[in-house]
Parts: sequence; structure tokens; C-alpha cells
Amino acid sequence: MMDSWFLFLALASSILQSVAGLPTWPSSIDELEDIMFLNTGYQARAFPADITPCSFSQQGPSRIASAEWLRTAFHDMAPGNVNTGVGGLDASLQYELAGNGGENIGTAFNTTLNSLSPFLSSRSSLADLIALGVYASVRVCGGPVIPIRTGRIDATAAGPIGVPLPQNSQYTFTQQFLRMGFNVSEMIALTACGHTIGGVHASNFPEALKPGTVSNDYEHFDSTTAFDEKIASEYLAGNSSDALASPLSIQNTYDSDVAVFTADKNVTIGLMADPTYFQSRCQVMLQRMIEVVPTGVVLTDPIAPYEVKPNNLQLTIQSGGTELQFTGQIRVRTTNVTESSISSVQLVYVDRNGKSTCGSCHITTQYAGTTNGFDDSFAFYSFSTTFPIATSISSFTVQVTSNGNTVTYDNNGIGYPVQDGILFQSPQSCIAKATDSNGNYQMTVTAAVRNTTSLSAPTLAVEVKTPRSCCVVPGLSTSNLTMTKTATIGAYILYSGSYSLTPSQITTSKFGVSVGTSSDSFKSTALTGSCSTLSGSSPVPYSYNGCYTDDVNSRTFQAATTSDNKMTLAECSSFCSGYPYFGTEYSTQCFCGNSIGSSSTHTADSDCSMSCGGDSTEACGGPNRLSVYTNNNYVNPGGTNIPGYQYLGCYNDTAASRSLSGAYTYSGNMTVEACATFCNGATYFGVEYYQECYCGNTLAVGSTKQLVTDCSYACAGNGSEFCGGSNRLDVYELGSSIITTSSSSVTSSGISSTVTSSQSTTVPVTTTSTTVSSSTTSSTSTTAVVSTTTTTSIGTTTLSTTTSATTTAAASGLPSGWSYKGCYLDNIGGVRSMLTQENDNPNMTIASCVSQCISLGYSVAGMEYSDQCFCDNYIHNNASLASSDSQCAMTCAGNTGEICGGPSLLSVYSNATITVLPVPTPQKTNLPGSWVYKGCLQDNVNNTRTFPYMLTYANNNSASACLSRCQEYGFQAAGMEYGQQCFCGDTFDIGAGVQIVDDSQCNMICTGDPIHYCGAGNLLNYYIWEGDTPLYEWTYASGNNAGLYEFLIGGVVVPLMTTVNINGKVTFLEKWGTGPPNTTGAYELDLFYANDFNNSWRPMHVKTDIFCSAGLVLPDKAGRQLTVGGWSGVSTEGIRLYWPDGSPGKPSVNDWQENQAELSLQDGRWYPSGMIMANGSILIVGGETGSNGPPVPTLEILPTVGPTLYMDWLQRTDPNNLYPFMAVMPSKTILAAYYNEARLLDEASFQTIRSLPNMPGAVNNDLGGRTYPLEGTMVFFPQYAPYTDPVRVLICGGSTPYGGDAIDNCLSIQPDVPGQTWTIERMPSKRVMTCIAPLPDGTFLIMNGAHQGVAGFGLATSPNLNAVLYDPSKPVNQRMTVMANTTVARLYHSEAILLPDGRVLVSGSDPEDGVNPQEYRVEVFIPPYLLSGASRPAFTITETDWAYGGTYSITVTAGNVANLKVSLIGLVSSTHGNSFGHRTFFPAFTCQGSQCTITAPPDPWTSPPGWFHLFIVDGPTPSVSTFVRIGGDPGKLGNWPNLTDFTVPGV
Repeated sequence: MMDSWFLFLALASSILQSVAGLPTWPSSIDELEDIMFLNTGYQARAFPADITPCSFSQQGPSRIASAEWLRTAFHDMAPGNVNTGVGGLDASLQYELAGNGGENIGTAFNTTLNSLSPFLSSRSSLADLIALGVYASVRVCGGPVIPIRTGRIDATAAGPIGVPLPQNSQYTFTQQFLRMGFNVSEMIALTACGHTIGGVHASNFPEALKPGTVSNDYEHFDSTTAFDEKIASEYLAGNSSDALASPLSIQNTYDSDVAVFTADKNVTIGLMADPTYFQSRCQVMLQRMIEVVPTGVVLTDPIAPYEVKPNNLQLTIQSGGTELQFTGQIRVRTTNVTESSISSVQLVYVDRNGKSTCGSCHITTQYAGTTNGFDDSFAFYSFSTTFPIATSISSFTVQVTSNGNTVTYDNNGIGYPVQDGILFQSPQSCIAKATDSNGNYQMTVTAAVRNTTSLSAPTLAVEVKTPRSCCVVPGLSTSNLTMTKTATIGAYILYSGSYSLTPSQITTSKFGVSVGTSSDSFKSTALTGSCSTLSGSSPVPYSYNGCYTDDVNSRTFQAATTSDNKMTLAECSSFCSGYPYFGTEYSTQCFCGNSIGSSSTHTADSDCSMSCGGDSTEACGGPNRLSVYTNNNYVNPGGTNIPGYQYLGCYNDTAASRSLSGAYTYSGNMTVEACATFCNGATYFGVEYYQECYCGNTLAVGSTKQLVTDCSYACAGNGSEFCGGSNRLDVYELGSSIITTSSSSVTSSGISSTVTSSQSTTVPVTTTSTTVSSSTTSSTSTTAVVSTTTTTSIGTTTLSTTTSATTTAAASGLPSGWSYKGCYLDNIGGVRSMLTQENDNPNMTIASCVSQCISLGYSVAGMEYSDQCFCDNYIHNNASLASSDSQCAMTCAGNTGEICGGPSLLSVYSNATITVLPVPTPQKTNLPGSWVYKGCLQDNVNNTRTFPYMLTYANNNSASACLSRCQEYGFQAAGMEYGQQCFCGDTFDIGAGVQIVDDSQCNMICTGDPIHYCGAGNLLNYYIWEGDTPLYEWTYASGNNAGLYEFLIGGVVVPLMTTVNINGKVTFLEKWGTGPPNTTGAYELDLFYANDFNNSWRPMHVKTDIFCSAGLVLPDKAGRQLTVGGWSGVSTEGIRLYWPDGSPGKPSVNDWQENQAELSLQDGRWYPSGMIMANGSILIVGGETGSNGPPVPTLEILPTVGPTLYMDWLQRTDPNNLYPFMAVMPSKTILAAYYNEARLLDEASFQTIRSLPNMPGAVNNDLGGRTYPLEGTMVFFPQYAPYTDPVRVLICGGSTPYGGDAIDNCLSIQPDVPGQTWTIERMPSKRVMTCIAPLPDGTFLIMNGAHQGVAGFGLATSPNLNAVLYDPSKPVNQRMTVMANTTVARLYHSEAILLPDGRVLVSGSDPEDGVNPQEYRVEVFIPPYLLSGASRPAFTITETDWAYGGTYSITVTAGNVANLKVSLIGLVSSTHGNSFGHRTFFPAFTCQGSQCTITAPPDPWTSPPGWFHLFIVDGPTPSVSTFVRIGGDPGKLGNWPNLTDFTVPGV
């Protein structure tokens, strides 16, 4: 046997060597590789310090820390189950050490975890560290090298129980180890490997070691502290000190080592006595032990040390912004070579384009120090160099020269990569030197993003450790913060982010910066020094003040405003340059102000979370929230002192009607002085829009003076002067003297300008005729006006001007078919003629603008103001051609030989005939349905939305689209806002003070309809439905017609599942930990004693936690109740059965039966569903592995038949598909409805036969769902004999993802009818965590839940206290009646079930929200049919076991037979929105006198086998029900399970 074992080892070693290669850097194992190999010396991680030497412990002589590390790993792994994939080495042990530790006795575990905690990080899980602890503890004691594979995932809660205990029997040990994946021989070997070091403490196990009998009350397992075979050899020799094999332990049956070692008659332990065999087998067994991991964990290859490994690489921008400093270290493995023999270590690199553009491209290094591990040594070599930013670096190789031989390490052929997309800037990052008011230190981190890397703002990710009350290991969490742009330098943009750290977190935390696919991460937060300014960087011209409230009726900034779908902070800052403050709102709006309005208040920055329309990296406010900035370059507005001229003020001006109609010019260096010089002697001159200059001898009649603050744009050539504004002209009038070349004071230079008049000047000029021509790819020649160039020299200023149009220049590079269409007016009345404006382009040409528009899918391109490009498919706003084509006279920014429009003038090009659209209007005709336009309605008055539901149609908003959507979901009022927004609501939503204003204020064009308006900022184009048939019609009941909530009895538990059983009693099931201490987990309520609390409740007992399990009433003759699944560990596998006995007023004695070791699910499940199939078997579907674990995307059948079956639709829609709705269909299929999907499954193969359309969600969110955690409820419409109508299912309520609004509608569909779509019916209120109780008259009572949030602890708010009655017999959209209200919040874990007397029992609520209580009170809802005063009908029956299609007699003893109806309602288990088992039938019946004959449903697809309430109904009033069984027990469940711990009723 020993020979075969060594053969196995040789083969395993050979296989390992064949698959293991050199690691590639960087890798996920890098951090753990450092921890594993760098024990002592330079850069040591010192992982094994607390266990070195082998016999050492900081706790004193009675402890051996290395043994405790090894024991910790075993205890963490031991509860694992290799068959189910639950548990294993997952660090769940940290949650299992409270109190006396249970299976984990002693303080050693917490001591071990404390030692490991400093190494915990996002790159080294606690579970991996526990595994690494096995390697270290074995190696420090002289044992073999245990291969370490990584990738373990830390558990988030305690795992299952199952650690072997000393008092267990030999059989129990073998079963436990078999569960872990070890046979008997392996169990023995692993136990010996684990007990070769360490020993037993008398304080922990006095049954095995008597206190006071040995030194320090501690006995070693064997005579040495080394990792050796003595544990085996001394046991066999009979001289062992092993307390778990001592006479005392044998006497007290704590002799676990005896029980284990003798399990194969000492064969294996005999082999383990051989030293070589012991070491070899322990190497394998301990590796297998640490590789027992939960399902879903994928382990890496074993960690091997790098031969060469980069360390602490860092690129840093240097002062001036032209160079990068590159620093770091190279770690060289010196295990097989001495450090002294290494003569050179150097890097050979390539630039950022992968080329060697630097010549030799070598970086030399210097020896820095040596580090040692258990079996390896390493030398570190440091370096520092600089590169030009333009060339930078992308990768390098390493050349190591030793003993005259040079070896090149190329990282497996790819080089060692270096990214320069984002850089952590250490000199500009720091920790504040003083604490804030909370005692924390502010960390500031600066990152540099290369301007070709990403347009998005980078993210600062801070990873911190926080103490937790549950365990000694701190919690590890990561906060992601969007960084703020602060400056630019060369090819980089600088961003800053801040985070508060506690004093202890400064040295234990990590951070990183990232953008797109580039990152610079895993940096220590222990920053030093101060945040210095990077010399050569240019700060952004504004600074952030905070987020402030804003209101349409009381603006925070009222001086000026503009909007742009591509708004940026730079654009708004520029627009508001004449004001000390500016603010951005709702992505596209810009406001200017002189001060922050008194009605505005500072609010949380998170309220201003909408990104700017033109730059997603910047924040532009939010709804009624303004991101406020200070203009750092602001100067007070006003005129400039120009000799000979007097400042007149700020005047209005437009392209269509110029205030000064003489010559004009523009320049990127414009100043007031330069314009005065250009207009030399003109009666008036004016400056506008930063860089425009106009001259004239008369001021147009229509030009009037405006507020001086309207002319607040700083001059392009002098930021201390003002050059008008948008359509605003700073006007100067000639006084007593004329500017001449000798007297003018000119400070600008190099101004390029254009003159459109032939006015002569009094200064000498030199004229040069210029002809510009170029080729084009178009088949037609396109020309643009370029005039004669005149050079004028005046003082220090040189003006290049253009007079009348005499020369044409062809636009070059136009695509085929594109040509010039004319010069069009723009900005008429402040409305753009083309709607899509691209970013200003300092290199714009006609061809580049056309190309950009083509790439965006547009057929019309327009160039304006030299560098502005507009795209569209039309010309809007009835814009006309300019009176003269020469008015478009500004040369293109990227080609002075081409013309690119002018101020508010577009040079238009297209490949089609230009369509000029009329001035838009609100759409009043050709509306869908019966919608009628009502006007321009205010929104957001007093910070309240006029209508509650908003959708955004970024590209296709229109009246037709918006109104049709609102109509589909039953809303009778609607409106469009801000071009792209659609709002749905009702007229009763319109609040006080909301007014209809003039239509002219709703002036933003619909994104999907260019000739109609869709509101404006906080203004709606408003419509209402005025059809003869309303979209919904709810009834509001009052008095007895509204029903009545009534207190029934005080509770003993907070139930999560309730069920009426055939004994007439109600079972209540609860999760562990809810309710008073020591509750049993289950109770039965006898309603006979509703007024006698002590007799009403009977305690029952379950052995595992039924938290979030599924429940059913079985069709066996005893009507047993079944629950399956549960929370965490073995509970998830639980199968529990209760045989109801007794009757109302007569005691019951039976209890829940359960034995997980005998009977369990194949897959553990939390939140599963259950269903009785047509063949009588039990179908169990879906769930999670427990404790918010991975999904269980399978189904299985009980009694067990075959393996579980994988369902991809359960995997794909996790986690929104829990507690899926399952039902047998008359088409002999199974309906599965989950999240927002539904499908029909083959009842034999469970393959999909047909997928149904996706379920509609909320009107504003198609992703709304209906199953947990979005949680609505499904029931069946009543089925009427002869059952020929296709069955319809009803699903009500639900929610939208991420804790949004609950859904306010019900859906219904006939799944068996191909091509059907879902019918949507609005509910009177939103509702999530819905419960629906079927009533005897065929109606349904909708109740419980919340208006907002999702199912779960603390995840919902605003309880829905109202009951709604749904009557399927009424017309669609008229089926709902608003009933009575309760005063008791019924949130998460609430239930509603029909009682035999026709009342509805309402129970539960465990919100854990700190607001609403855990709810013990039990209520009943009394429907109107029991409040009318009418007498109840009554009947007797003798046959209660019905076959399909059979006829059965009842005798009516009270009631009007002529007015009779008969109903059958399936017994329901109510939990988490599921009404497991529901069906409602109105069977055929005939009566003669008081004798009536009822015909049972015909087959198991119409009515799956099960137990039903049988009611007779006289008018609206039901009898008390009798329980009948329909369809028998075709699955023979009455004989299941045939096991020792279960009693069965038989078939």
C-alpha cells in the first residue's frame, strides 16, 4: 500500500510540474505571493512572525500559535459539504465564535484571526489567509511545503454546523468526514497531520484532560513540537501523550483519536508512522483540506515565486508638465544564485506606442536590500528615471547579469506593462495635519488623466477596515467617489478627491484611482507631507461652492440663463463670465447671478448628481437643485475708458437686425481698444460675445439699452474688460476727438478680422488679391465667399481684414453628394435653427463638420462662428436665408480659406434638399385616443412634481409617444417637459398654486417631433383624457360596504408563513430570532379559542430554520402540510411535514417531523417555490444557497426522482426571480412567472414550450418586476364549469429595482392562448409585498405591503394600509373597489389567508426598519358579505374525497337554493406574496329541493390534486366551508417518506 501511495505522489508531482509555468505579472495572486514568500529582511511582510518559532505563542507557554493556525483552518473547513457545495474553507468561522463558541471552543480562533487581520485586503481574502496560514504553520514546524491556490471568497454570515467533536461516535466521524469529501483512510491521515503539533487544554476539555494534572494544564499530542510522525508512532507504541486517546478520555467517551485511528483497524495510522510517508501524505491531505471550498469558488494554480517581479512602480508628472518620473523596484529571486554574483539589473523599455524611440532605452538600477522566506531568497533593485510625456513608456523587460551571463525576463513574452492613462500624483496628495470635528483626518488624493484616455471623471476608490461587533476581524468596505477636475497640465487633466479616515485607518487602508480600463491602485493611505501645487498646471477658472435648492418661482440666480443639451461647466462659466456666480441644473441649464438668492438653501452634494449634457464627468445639478460655482476670474462689468469715446451702455443686438450695420470683425484676441482702432473714426463702435467688433455711423432704431450686467462677457484678449454678451453689445459713441495711429493706445496683437462693408479708412493700407482653390471629392464644385485681404498696421496692432466678396474658395474633402446650401439665420428669438450642437472645435473645417454630422446620422451640417458645428436633418424655426450670402463671412477655425458662418449665421451643407420646418407649436390635433391639449402647465412648484411619474425619451419624445404610454398604464393626465421628458398622472395630482401659463413659455422642441413643443424647464405641455370611457374607474366603498378590519387575538410570534389546515386550525411559522426568547419556531392557532389566549396557541417545534421557505398542503388523505428550504446551512435542505390532527376546540397533539440526515432536498434553497404537479408529485423550484448566497437555478421533484435540472432562466434573472410563481395549466404545461418574464414548460421535460411577452412594469420603468424581492402576488381568475374558457392569471403589485417606487397596477393574461398580451389595470395605490386572499364569491382581497421599496429587512417605506377588492366579473379597468383601512402596518413577512368562515386572517410584519414594529397582533378582515345582516347558508356533506368528474351530494340546511352558487377554493400557504396552492372553481351543480349534486372538475390539469374549501354562496353571503379533497393522491405522497423518524398516513 505504501508503494502505491508513493507512485501516486510521483504522478501528482509530474502532473503539477507539467501544468505549472512561470506566473505572468500582474496577477490576482501578487499580494498573496508577497505575503507568502517575504518573511524577513528588506520589504518583509512578516506573515509568520506570530508563529515563529514553531513552539512560540504570544499568549504564553500553554499555547502553540502554529497549531492554532492549523486548527483554525480545519474548523473553518469542517462543516463543508462537497455534495451540495455548501460551506468549506470560506472564513465563516469568524461569525461563529460568539458566546462559548459552540463547536469552536477556546480563544485560539480569535487569536489566530487577529494575527491574520492586518493582511486582509481586497486582494487577500480572509479565507485565503487562513489557507496560507496552513502553509506557514506547517513549514515553520519543519513540515512539507503545502501548495497554495487562491481565489476563496469570504462568507458574510455563519455557516452550517458540523465540526467533529471529541465525544462523537466512530460512525459519526466517518459520516462527517465523508461529507467533507474524505474516506476513512483519508480521515485518519488528516487527523494525524492535524494533531502532530499542538495539544489539549484542560480548561476546554476536562473530560479528556483533568485540570491540575499537567504543567500549565496543557498536554502535547506527542513528545515533540515538530511536524513529524510521532503522533502515529507513539500511539502505536502505547506511550502516547495524546489526551484524546488517554484512559480518562476513553472513560468519558472523549477519545476521538482512538475512534478515528481504529476506524480501519489501525492500517492507515500504521503507515503514518513512517517519517517519509507521513510528510508526503500530509502534504497532499492538508492541500486537499484547504481546497474544500463552496460551489462557485474557482481556485488559481498554486502560487509559485516570480523569478523577476516589479514592485511599487509609479509614474509621476514633473513640474512643467513635459516629463514623467518613473520609479520602482525590481525583485529578483536569488534562491539559486547569490546576490553578490549579480553584477547588473536593468530595464529595457519601449515608449507608449510600443517603439524604441529613445535609442538604448535602458534604465539602470541600484541594489536596495535582501528578503528571505522559508525556502527562497530575493534581492531588490531600485531605480528612478524620467521620460518625455509625449513618448512615455508602455512596457519593459528585465536583464539580469550574473557571473557574466545575462538573462532577459520578458514576462512570458508580453513584457512588464506600464500604463500612463491615469497616474496617482503623490506630491499633490496628502493627509491633513489636524483632525476634523469628528476626530478624523482628511485624505486628499490627486490623479492625472491623460487627455486621450477617457472623457469620464476618474473614480477614487478607498478601501477601509472598520471594527465590527460580530467578530474580531474588521469589516472591509470600499467607497467609490467621483473625482473633481482641478487643473490641466500638458497632456493631462488633474482631478482631486477627498476621504475622511479615522486615525487607525490611515495606516491600514488602501486606495486607487481609475478611469475606463486604466487604473493606478492598491496604494497606502499613509500619505506624508503636504499637497503641493504642480508647477505649470492651469487651474480651472471656477471653484465649486456646493449644491443649492432652486425653484422655478424663486430662482437662486436670476441675472441670466441659457440652456444647451451639451452643457458643460466651461460653457456655463464662460456664459456667466460677467457674474460672480454661476450654476448648472438638470444637466442642461445654466444660470448666472450676482449673489445666492435668500430663498435658496445649501443641501447635500448627492442631490446634484445629474451629469452635464456635454461632459458626463461633470455634475450639473439635479431636479430643482443647482450646482453652484464661483467665477474665479470675475471682474465688475462696465465700460472701458477709450480716449475720444464715451461708453453708452449695453444694447440689444441680433444677427437679423444689427444695431451697427457698418464694418465688423472678430478675433480671438479682441479688446475694446482693438475694436476702437478697427472702427477708426466711426460714430459708434461696439463689442459683443467675447470677440466680435461692430462699427456704424448710426445706432439702429430698434436697439435699446439693457441692463449693464447683460454685457458681462470678458473680452477674449483682455479678461479685465467686457465685450458685450449673447445678443448684447457694449456701445461706445465718438466724442470730441478722433482716434489716430499716433494717439491710440492699443495693447493687443495679431487680430484676424473680417469687414463686410466697403468703407474706407484714413490709414495707409496694402492690398493683396488672394485666390484660394482646392480639390473636392464631390462631383460638384462648392464655393464659399472669401474676400480681398487687407493688411492694416496701426501702432503695435496688425489687423487682417476682408472687404467685399470678390473671390471664392472651394470647400475641400466633402463626401460625394454634399454641397453648399446657403447662409441661414440662426438664433431667431433665441431658438436655434439647427438643434444638435457639437463641441467647439479650434481646428474645424467644413469637411470635418460634415464628417461629424454624417457619423451621427444627420443629413444637414451647419458651421457657425468659425468653430461651431451644428447637425440636424432640417432647418428649424422657419429660419430663412440671410439677405446676402456674404453675411456668412467668418473663416473656418481650421482653414482660413473656407467660410464657416458668422455670428448667429450658419453656412449650411447637405446631401439633400433642405427642408425648413415651421415655427414649432404645441400639438393639438391628430392626438392618440381621446386626449385634449389644455395648455402650458407649471411643474415643480414648491419643489413638488405636478405629475408623479417621469419617463425620458432622449431621442423620440412626442405627444403621441408620451400620451400613448400614459394611456396604456391608465393615467388620465399627461405632459411633456424639457423636450425629452414625459410625465404621467391624474388631474387630482395637480397641487394648489400650479398655474397654466402662456403657451409661449413651453418652447422646447420634442426630441422625436421637430415641429411640436414638449414643454420647457419646469413647464409641461399638458393634456387630459376626455373620452366617454375613462381609462380607469374605481369604486370607493363606505360603511359596511367597505368591509372592516378587526383585532382578533394577540400573537406569540411574528409569522412569515400561515396556512389553514384541514383540521380547521392555522399554523404559524416564524424565523429563528424573531419574537420572545426561546420560542419554538412554530405554533398552531385554534380559532375556537379566539377569546381565550392561553388555550388558543399550541407550541410546535421545527429543528431547522424555516426562514423564507416554501409551503404547501399535500393532497394525501391526511392533508399534511409541507415546508421546504430555509435560511443558511442545513436549514436550506430542510423538508418538514406536519400531519394536522384535532379539530376546532379539540386538542391537537401531532408536531412537525424532520430529520435532515434522513430526508433533505438535493439542493439547499432559500426563497424557493413549491407546487403540486398534475401527477401528484411535488415540484420545488429556484431559490438561493442561503444567507443571500448565489442562486440555485435548478428544480427538483419530491419524492426525489433523478437529479436536479438546471434552468438558465433562473440563473439569468437572479436575484429578482425568487419565490417564482408556478402553476399547472389546462394545456398540460406548467406556467413559470418570475421577475418580469413568464414561460410555459413541458410538464415532463421542463423544457420551454413557449415564452410569453415580458410583463409590463411601472409606467416609468420597464424593469419593474413581480417576484421577490420586487414581490407582488399571483392568483388564478375563477374557473367556471364546463372549463372551456382559457384560464387567466392575475398578478398584482411589485416594485422597480434598487428600492424604487412600488408598482401601481395589476396584470392579467391567458397563458394558454398564443399571441396574448398582458392586460394592464391600474390599482388605486402603489403596492409592493402584496398579499391576495381569494374570497368565496369569486372576488379577491388585495392587502398589506408598502408604497415604496422592495421586500427585505428595512428596504420599504410608507405602509399601504388600504384594502382593495378586485372583482373579475366586472369590465376591465372597473374591477377595483377601495375598501377599509387598517391602522397596523403589514410590511415584510406579512400574510393574508381565507378562513373557513369567510373572513380573511391578516398577520405578520417584520420590517426591521426602526419605525414600524415587529407585529404580533392578528387581525381579521370582515368582507361586506358578512356585514349585510343576511343569514348564512349552510349545508351538510358526507363524501369529502372526490374523484375527477365525479358527482357528489350536499344537503342545503339553510339558504335560498334558487339563489345558490358553489365555490371551491384551494388551501393556501401564504408567504412573501405567494399564495401557494390557490385555485378558485365554480363547479357545475344541480339541485332538487334541498339536495344538490356537484360535479367535480374534470382532470388534474384543470384542477391539480389537492384540498379545497367547499362553500355554498347565497347571493353574496357564504356558508362556513367544509374541506374536500379533489383528485386523490396520484403521486402516492401518503406513503412518503418511508423513514424511521416520519409517520405516514398511507394512500
